[in-house]
Amino acid sequence: MPFPLGTVAQQIADDLSAAGIPAVVDARDLQLPGAWVTPATVTFTYLDHASVSVDWDIYLIVRDVPAVIAMDELSAFAETLAEKFGAGELTPQTVNLPNQSADSLPALVARINTTIREETDD
Repeated sequence: MPFPLGTVAQQIADDLSAAGIPAVVDARDLQLPGAWVTPATVTFTYLDHASVSVDWDIYLIVRDVPAVIAMDELSAFAETLAEKFGAGELTPQTVNLPNQSADSLPALVARINTTIREETDD
C-alpha cells in the first residue's frame, strides 16, 4: 500500500482545527483566517524503504487587512502552533490564493516533520 500522505495531511489539519486553528488540506476550501497544510519535502529514509519522512508546511493565513491587524491575528495562531505542535520558527511571507483575494495575503509559514511507516498486512 502506498504511503498515505493525504490521510496524514488531513490528520494534521484536524489536529490544528481541534486546537483552535481552522485548517484544511485543499487551499480552495480555506476560510480566513485559517491554516493550509501541504507537504514540503518527502524523504525516503536511507536503507529503510518502509518509512518516509515528511516535512509539512503549515501556512497561517489571514485576510487582506492592515499590517498591524494581520500581525495580531497571525500571532495568536503562531502561539498555538508553537505550544501545541512544537513549531519553533515561523517565516513571514505573503500567499496568493485567487479564490480568496486578488491581492497577496499576509501569512506565517511553519514547518513540522512526521515519519510515516508503510502499512503492511503482517
